Amino acid sequence: MEDHTAQQGCCPPVDRRGTSRTILLLLALLLFSNAPQAQTDLDSLKAIWRNEAMPDSVRLRALGRFAWEGYLFSQPDSAIHYARLMYTMAERAGSKVQMAWALRGEGVAHKVSGDNMDALDRWTRSEVMSREAGDLVGEAGSLNNIGMLYTELGELPRALEYHLRSLELRKRAGDVKGLSGSYRNIGKVYESMGRYDDALEQFRLSLHLLDSIGSAHGMASSFADMAEISLARAQPDTAIALYRRSLALAAQTADRMLEARAWNGLAKVHISSGHGREAVEAALLALKLATGLGELKEQKAACELLHAGYKLLGQRDEALRYLERSAALNDSMDEARLVAGLERMEFDKERERNEVERRRQERNTRELFEARMQAEERTRNLVLLAGLFVAAMSIGLLSRLRYIRRSNATLEREKARSDKLLLNILPEDIAKELKDTGEAQARSFDRITILFTDLKDFTRISAQMHPHELVSELNIFFARFDRICDMYGIEKIKTIGDAYMAAGGLRDPAPMSARNVVLAALEMQDFMREHALKRKAAGLPALAMRAGVHTGPVVAGIVGSNKFQYDIWGDAVNIASRMENCGLEGEVNVSAATYDLIKDNDQLSFTARGRVEVKGMGGMEMFFVHRRPS
Repeated sequence: MEDHTAQQGCCPPVDRRGTSRTILLLLALLLFSNAPQAQTDLDSLKAIWRNEAMPDSVRLRALGRFAWEGYLFSQPDSAIHYARLMYTMAERAGSKVQMAWALRGEGVAHKVSGDNMDALDRWTRSEVMSREAGDLVGEAGSLNNIGMLYTELGELPRALEYHLRSLELRKRAGDVKGLSGSYRNIGKVYESMGRYDDALEQFRLSLHLLDSIGSAHGMASSFADMAEISLARAQPDTAIALYRRSLALAAQTADRMLEARAWNGLAKVHISSGHGREAVEAALLALKLATGLGELKEQKAACELLHAGYKLLGQRDEALRYLERSAALNDSMDEARLVAGLERMEFDKERERNEVERRRQERNTRELFEARMQAEERTRNLVLLAGLFVAAMSIGLLSRLRYIRRSNATLEREKARSDKLLLNILPEDIAKELKDTGEAQARSFDRITILFTDLKDFTRISAQMHPHELVSELNIFFARFDRICDMYGIEKIKTIGDAYMAAGGLRDPAPMSARNVVLAALEMQDFMREHALKRKAAGLPALAMRAGVHTGPVVAGIVGSNKFQYDIWGDAVNIASRMENCGLEGEVNVSAATYDLIKDNDQLSFTARGRVEVKGMGGMEMFFVHRRPS
């Protein structure tokens, strides 16, 4: 293997942001070290774990891979749901090995969601459970994940301790693939310490093992690691050569996340060398890949590099645009306000409990005083003193009563404000359950109608708008869509960039929910056409929209303990998204399932499209729906 390294020189420490961006990829390589490398058919996996005639071990492994490969990075909340389902199945089957595997998977999903403490808890429990079951590979995997978390947190000596323990277990188990991961992770710790020679030695050990088992994916990651060291040592030519080798292997394995990382790495090298145009070209490719994956951290890194690249080229407007886009990728203010509101509610409850205890103590004091006065009522002086004391107590109690009333009024106002904020995020029944019990159970619905909308050519047209104008336009669209949903009794689920998702039948699973969703979609299209005409008349760029509708069974609920997001899961959601993708601008495209429910409605007319080929699902019957002329 060609050597692209050099002797360790005097240079600054490695930027640890690289560790933060790659830790999830490392977890992906190491958690399911025994899983096959071939592309998995998610439908086949789903069929296996639902088939009760299959052995428990086969069903559990299929469920674990279904959650990992289908949902981990795109929908971590769904991955957590399936991991918990796997844990329950494994517990019922009496398999501690599989229970520990489920805990490891749930921990990784929590890490993807940014919940480090929950991730650490699951990995610690899985390590203990694997040790009790005598599963050396599982125990090593849990220790490895904990070590990577401490690496990201900057606790490097502690991280090294966990990785060395994991390495010894993998040697005992003869786990070659796991050993390659341990060598690489130990190298990442040495890299963060600035011990580049030690890091490169570990990367070479890892690369040798990966080459021996033909793991192109793992080798791509290792080449990227070695490139980052060359970049830190100010060796741009070596770094570029290594990043290109990583890129070629990532493309070979169709790993878009690794490709995005490599392109961002090349952009970073070009920035350090003052080559603005090359940096912009590489960062744009990284941004496109990361956006397609929904990988926010890599998107943000690409936007920061585009900002720096355009600054080098003197294109300040473009630099500012990507700086603003980078800022827009941060957590929303509404989520932070929701968390603060819930914390305030807990504080208010504690204060109310203190007030109740204080009133109880005052009542006991009064009762004791009255008993004492009864015993001493014949003594005139004591009676007089008692009267004065009672008067003083009355004044104090009256003042306390006024204070309590003011406090209760303040509590009610703050509670109403928190309730309003919570109801703006979650459905009313879910919000009530969350406040009453601290959690909300997932619910199954047999027939929910799902609406997806997406703006056509959004990326191209948005480039013609100022960022403030673009945000204003999206707010106009989504605010109107929210009002339309309320009018038809439809639940807004979420917005994803320029896409809007809603569902009918969650509040009241009535037979008319499918019709209401379709009428709402038609009204949204009417608004988009009217708005586009106004903008075109003013000489401004206008946006058009596709809309798709499908009806089917879903599971709905919230997952996690903070940053609540009410969501729905199931094949029906994916099919509704395909209806939108296969539609046309200005049209509402519905599936055969929805058509069967609304075809006899005298308000609507339909245009049959026949069977349309859908990616991953084959041919599906579709219909364009319109309002019937009055």
